[in-house]
Amino acid sequence: VGDIVVLLDSDLHMDPAQQTPENACLPGVEEQMYRIRPMEDGTLEMTARTTDGLWYGMTELLQRCMRGDGVISETVTDAPESAERTLLLDCGRKYYSREWIQNLIRCMSWRRYTSLQLHFSDAEGMKFESEKYPWLNEEQCLSFADLEAICATAAKYHIEIIHELDSPGHLNYIVQRFAAHAA
Repeated sequence: VGDIVVLLDSDLHMDPAQQTPENACLPGVEEQMYRIRPMEDGTLEMTARTTDGLWYGMTELLQRCMRGDGVISETVTDAPESAERTLLLDCGRKYYSREWIQNLIRCMSWRRYTSLQLHFSDAEGMKFESEKYPWLNEEQCLSFADLEAICATAAKYHIEIIHELDSPGHLNYIVQRFAAHAA
């Protein structure tokens, strides 16, 4: 009694009654769905097709407990309306610390985002460390260790990191630094 049985089932599919025009045929939606069923012995059975689905189901249970409505008396099946829920963070114009980005990832996971796009280069700067071209480095930039820690946090919280180096449009900063260094 009180246990949660967690199952991966690649054959789990969305009930046609729960499909909406928005999510009916979108790839990736069923991979994020989960089902929570109360069993007669007092346990809860959580089933999902993927570990991402299990993650979202566990997040749902935790959020219900925190709201004080953790008791589940009927089967709950949930899937997102969109497979991708992404936030873009412009790190090229403004420096964000590793800790700040890691906290953002935790908040995104709580709200069931799927990816964080880190925009690292812009006309105003480049906010990650370059070992090969150290003269490109700014006073405040993310080191390789910072980026590895950010990626590890993202993996732990089921958030995909999309690194973006915008070129050729946003390379003015790099071109100017290169020209000053080459002269």
